[in-house]
Amino acid sequence: MRLNFKRISALVASALMLGMTAGIASAANYPAPFVTNGTANVAIVYGSGAALSDSTAAGSIATSLSSFVSGGSSTVNITGENAPLFSGSSPIYLNSSLTAVKGTLTSSNLPTVLATSTFNDGSVSATVTPTLVISTGSGGVNSNNEVVFVKPTGSSDPVDGLSMSTTAGSGLYNITVGFSQAVNFTSSTASGQSLNLFGNNYYASPLSTSTQLVLYKSAQTLTLSQGGSGNTTATATINGVSHTVQLINAGTSSATISVDGTSQSVNVGSSVTINGVSVAVTSVQSSTAGGNTATVLVGANKLVFKNGGTVLQGDNSIPITGTTAYFTGTPTNLTQLVVNVAATTNNDNTVLSGQSFVDPVFGGFQFTYGGLTPSWNSGSSDSVIIGTDGTSTNQITMTPLGGSSASSFDFASNSSSLTSGVYNLTTINGYPLQVYEGSNLTQNSYAIIGSPNENYGYLILVSSVNTGTGAGTSGGDSVSVSNVLDPSKAIGISYSGNYKGLMTMPDGSQYTFTYNGSGSNGWISLKYPTSIESAGQYVLYPTIQAAGNEMVGVYANQTINLANTDGMGNNVSGLLIPKGNRYTPTTVSYNGVANGGSNWTIGSSQLVTGNASLVTTVNVTVGQLKYALTGSATANKTLVQLYQPGTGTLISNPAVVVFEPKSSDTNDNGYYNAIIVPTQSTVSGSTTYVGTGSTAYFTQSTLYGPLPLSSNTKLSEWMDGYGALVKLDTSNSNYNIMTLSIPDSQSTANLYVGAASSTVSSGNLGNVLVTDSQVSTVASKDLVVVGGSCINSAAAALVGGAYCGSAWTAATGIGSGQFLIKGYTSGIPGNSFALLVAGYEAADTTNAANYLTHYTVDTSKAYSGTSGTTANLIVS
Repeated sequence: MRLNFKRISALVASALMLGMTAGIASAANYPAPFVTNGTANVAIVYGSGAALSDSTAAGSIATSLSSFVSGGSSTVNITGENAPLFSGSSPIYLNSSLTAVKGTLTSSNLPTVLATSTFNDGSVSATVTPTLVISTGSGGVNSNNEVVFVKPTGSSDPVDGLSMSTTAGSGLYNITVGFSQAVNFTSSTASGQSLNLFGNNYYASPLSTSTQLVLYKSAQTLTLSQGGSGNTTATATINGVSHTVQLINAGTSSATISVDGTSQSVNVGSSVTINGVSVAVTSVQSSTAGGNTATVLVGANKLVFKNGGTVLQGDNSIPITGTTAYFTGTPTNLTQLVVNVAATTNNDNTVLSGQSFVDPVFGGFQFTYGGLTPSWNSGSSDSVIIGTDGTSTNQITMTPLGGSSASSFDFASNSSSLTSGVYNLTTINGYPLQVYEGSNLTQNSYAIIGSPNENYGYLILVSSVNTGTGAGTSGGDSVSVSNVLDPSKAIGISYSGNYKGLMTMPDGSQYTFTYNGSGSNGWISLKYPTSIESAGQYVLYPTIQAAGNEMVGVYANQTINLANTDGMGNNVSGLLIPKGNRYTPTTVSYNGVANGGSNWTIGSSQLVTGNASLVTTVNVTVGQLKYALTGSATANKTLVQLYQPGTGTLISNPAVVVFEPKSSDTNDNGYYNAIIVPTQSTVSGSTTYVGTGSTAYFTQSTLYGPLPLSSNTKLSEWMDGYGALVKLDTSNSNYNIMTLSIPDSQSTANLYVGAASSTVSSGNLGNVLVTDSQVSTVASKDLVVVGGSCINSAAAALVGGAYCGSAWTAATGIGSGQFLIKGYTSGIPGNSFALLVAGYEAADTTNAANYLTHYTVDTSKAYSGTSGTTANLIVS
């Protein structure tokens, strides 16, 4: 069978000698010309009489284009009957249960699709109640029946999507049809009676037995007669194509039916395919005097259900893979029919953004995935780039909170004076970078300065220091400080007395500083506001808040003198280490000298320093991060190191630590999770480069990746449960670069169940879907024309006629099981460019839309593809 599911195709280049339209537009890869530089000029046209899957395909293209619009994918546009599986207060996160809000859908959610009805078997009139029960995920990253970040099978880049179970009997959902009274589908009076399920009419077949239930889905019911004044004919329209149907003859248990001139005998209660059209006969009456009559279902789809078995479909009883039927009772006294639906294989078990999984059994409803909000590829994420400037120094590029543009600064290097592979925090021209409060800030040194509650934060440059004899007088104390990331926002300096001053930051927070040393060789020492710490507390690894509200800090192994961290002989009483919001103090107290060492209490544990044979390590957990404080052989000194999340391995090289905004997922306990990107050096000839390592570390328990990109084998991606995307770029053989894209808020999934005729598209395109009868209203736009010329008049204008079947093949070269993607610069009045996305059959059009939206397509060229896994470039 062919599921109405957007399959994943792979590009296989070849040269088929089919002609291109003359005067085609210059080369432009999708989404051009429909979206250029974030601006859209597009309408998507589908046939008004086309199969429902064509409008679904059009919707998936709209969703795809939306992701390229500036600020796109922030809204979801819905047409038709749909029920969201989420709410504002109960969203669906990556790797979370789909049943958080609606585990069971009824007529209150989908009044038409799940409408109640009645069925009369001749003895009882039973109320029929359809419901839809969604299965929960099995738990863990990349589980089934959850929204995940995944690399689909085939040549595709990683994407987010709804992952479906492929285990028969444990699928994505259960279709449940309940009967208020036991129904006997095997009785002669039940045969031919209608049953409304999921918006479609079904008819009981006389082929039902005590072990199997047989239903017919009819596109059209005809009553035909033969005899008397002659044969009676009728016209049936199936999928937009008209067919002439005629009763040739009838007996007591069969009828001979003609479709478009081809005839075949059909037994009552059976169906056959005549001239490509399925025909079922539900009853016949034969009379010598009055002639013969037959009730015929044209376009019928036979469904066979057996308890515990796969549902069978069609005249040839083709299995609907992934389905399992269950009875309560038997077809002679049925009270409930349940059908569990799973994906067919691992190759097609992911519903991607803008795609739908249409129920393969009854076909009246679909699961539609409208993508993530915010979308990781929509431009709504703030980026932090970590990579070399092309020398031996590593850089951070970020936009600070309130800043208008991104700025870069160096933070780590590999010093030639140090052992190979040993790093220090160094900025441009080898000037030091300080990342703890109370450090000595000399002339030309840099420092990351925290602020109350971890808001804002700054990178400052101390461009000059002079320690004299007076406060700010000529030849006296003076200091010059600049705001490196946003120079337009100045830092105020005032003097409060000899050797003292006050530094006022752009956000209004104030820091005291004290002069030390002599003349231009002196330095200043900063103390943070008393609103966030007491006199003996010092901040370690302060952060800078970025435009997307993430916090960016720099980590390196730090040796701290607990008795004199600020150079003025003051003991440390507490260390304040960021955890994403506010600082969490870890208490520190001095216990004196004992056993030949200086003893300190860190939290509730003892730290021994000053005796190489007795030194100890104390582990401190702050938020989602854990640090090791190890006593030094030098009295009162301790080495602070960071663990890789969830391991006992210490990070030895400098690293960038980025805290995400607070997680909204209650399963994640509302943490501020962190992403850690360590530095790494490589040597090429005489040049030492410092880039990133090949691995980022995450504290988020939900993590996907690394997943390689098919479009660029030098790129790999991770995504965590917050929706943060980390991309590793290994394009340069000398160093790596990582880009962290952090959504402004945690990403949530837009997942809907609705009528098969409904559409869901995300983004800021607005309503760009039109039918072919409306094409004149959008002629000024670039068009995407979905569906073939037999059912879409806009497509007919492009290919030169309303061709069907073999005529379509003759005109386009596209035969059964194939699709066409081709650009045209003429054919539709007023239109300058149209891209035809069409298949020989409706399912092939679905594949064409999937290929267009997930693989590199030059819209100025033409491609043919199969309904399986290939697309071929057509060259003239």
